[in-house]
Amino acid sequence: MVSKTFSNFLCLILFISIGIGCSPTTTNKTTEIKEKEPEFFTKSGCPDLIIDKIEIVKRSKSKATISYVISNRGDAPAKLSGGTKKEADNAAFKMYFSSDDQLNRGDILVGGHYIDDSDLAEGGILPPGYMYTGEIQVSLKKKTSFTPVLVLNVDALQRITECDETNNTNSVVF
Repeated sequence: MVSKTFSNFLCLILFISIGIGCSPTTTNKTTEIKEKEPEFFTKSGCPDLIIDKIEIVKRSKSKATISYVISNRGDAPAKLSGGTKKEADNAAFKMYFSSDDQLNRGDILVGGHYIDDSDLAEGGILPPGYMYTGEIQVSLKKKTSFTPVLVLNVDALQRITECDETNNTNSVVF
C-alpha cells in the first residue's frame, strides 16, 4: 500500500514530466482557525475589592482595634468565602507596619486575617456596590518609631481575580 503523501508526490512528478493530471485519492477539509483573545473575566464583568476606610477604634499600649470597610467596586460579585469552615478557602488580608502609606519591600508583617463566613450573606459573596465591615485586633509589639503606619492589603493571597489588582491597599497612621 502506498502512502497518501508518496502518492501525491508521484502524481506531481508525473504531471511535471509528462503533463498527466491526477486526481487526489482523498480530499482534506481545512477550516480556518481564528485565534481568540483570552478571556480573563466572565462576560458579566469582574470584581474589584477596595479598602474604603480604616480607623483606629480602640488603642492600648500593646494592641489596637482597627475597623475597616471593604467594598466591591467592580461589576461582578466577589466570592470572599469558600463556604466551608476552613479558612484556607476564604479571602484574606495582611497587615504591615510601614514607614509610609504604601506597601513596600521591607515593611514589617504584623499578621493576617481571614474574612469570617458568619458575617457574609448569600454564601460568602459580596455583590457589586456592596460593602463588608469588620474589626480586627493588631498587636503593636512590632511597631517602631520608624514604622508608624499600618497598611492593610485585601486579597493578599490573590484568591480573587479582580479588574484592578493594584488598588488593594489602604493605611492608617498611629
